[in-house]
This record gives sequence, C-alpha cells and structure tokens, in this order.
Amino acid sequence: MGGDECDLRLQYITEYPGKYSETLVFLRFFVHNRFYKWMMMLFIRLFDVGEDDTNRSEKIMASEYIKSEYMQSEHLHTLENETKNTQGVLFVHSCPRALSPHLEWAMGRAIGRSVSFEWTDQQALPGTRRAEFVWAAPVGTAAVVASSLLGWDELRFEITEDASPGVDGGRWLHTPHLGTFHMQLDSAGNAVISEDRLRYAMEVAGSSALELQRELKLALGQAWDDELEPFRYAGDGASVVWLRQTS
Repeated sequence: MGGDECDLRLQYITEYPGKYSETLVFLRFFVHNRFYKWMMMLFIRLFDVGEDDTNRSEKIMASEYIKSEYMQSEHLHTLENETKNTQGVLFVHSCPRALSPHLEWAMGRAIGRSVSFEWTDQQALPGTRRAEFVWAAPVGTAAVVASSLLGWDELRFEITEDASPGVDGGRWLHTPHLGTFHMQLDSAGNAVISEDRLRYAMEVAGSSALELQRELKLALGQAWDDELEPFRYAGDGASVVWLRQTS
C-alpha cells in the first residue's frame, strides 16, 4: 500500500469513524501526536479498514489485541522511567599503573558511558596510583562495580552507594589480602548491623566482653578499615571527579 493510498484511507476513517470509534478514541487519547498517524497506518494495513465491514468481529478482536499490546508496552515504559537512581563514591586507594585504564573501563561500563579519572600517585605504596570518583546511576551500581573488580592484583578500593527511598545504602571495601567486605548503610551513612548478626555475636561471645567486642569489629569490617586507613590518609587533599549518568 502506497503512502497516498494510506493517506486516503486515514482521511476516510477520520471522517467516518462510526465503525472504528473505540479504536480511534483509544489512539487519539493514548498515542502521542507524532505516532498517531503511524499507528493508524498500521491499523489500516493489518485490517484493511475503510473498504468493507464483512469481517467486523475479527477486526474488533484485532483492534482489542492492538490496544492490549500497546497498554502493556506503555506499562513497561513507565516502569523503566521509574527506575530509582542514587549516587556514591568510588575510592581507588591503590591501583597499578597498568590497570588504570581497565578500571576506568569497568566503571564506565557500569554507569553506561566512558569515564576518565584524575589519577595521582599513591604515596603509601610507590608505583601505584589513586583516584576518587563520584558517580550517579541506578540503584545497585556499586554492587556491580565491586563484583567486576574482584580478584584484581594489588587493587585496593572502597565504593559507597547512598540510600534511596525504600532501598538501603551500602559500602564495599576490598583489599588483596582480605578480599571484599560489604556493609549496609542507613540514610545518614551509618553502618547497620542486622538483628541476626547481633544475636549471633552475643551467642558466640557468651559472657565474654572481649569476645563480643571482637565479633562486633568483625561485623563492622574493622580489619578492612585498619588496612585501608594508611591509604586514605596518604590520599587526603586529592581532587574528586564528578560525573553523572546520561540517558
């Protein structure tokens, strides 16, 4: 069917909408103006409206199918638009020079665009570099980044993710010796220890205050903080790169 013929059919349906009034109302109400003609042309091609009405029941069923499919796609589109975003900071405390571009690539892949860090020498471990990077992207990005960096030699990092409505924040710390530790954060950035973890600590400690202290330090990731602290101190005063995800 040529463009001119489609235009004639469209004019016919618009001027004589009695047979297809429900579909027309639906299309006019839900379809954006720039898609209205396209949807109508699709309706014409599929169901050959505007010529006869011998298969009215089949055409009605087909139009209902179009409406249901369109509503489903609109619902999915709405859900995608409602994806929750948050932000956080990636602290690269020590990274071998050869790994620097690979780390930038991993971060860029997680947030959906290329990034470039502003690297400085890490005084606490000569031959390595450090950087800080503030990101903004969908909830769960920090976990994706932390997972993608597991097992990298001589890489020390921590990444935070701020809490968002209905979603807790988090903090991931990694060292070559200890591996990765994750803790939950509240809206103020404080570490949160679950009820089950506290009960376990009390059960293991029994009546020993020293044992309870040891268990709580484990729950808070104290060993990771102790190992990373010299690298944090050596990096004080370094600049921070701000970058937000673009759609």
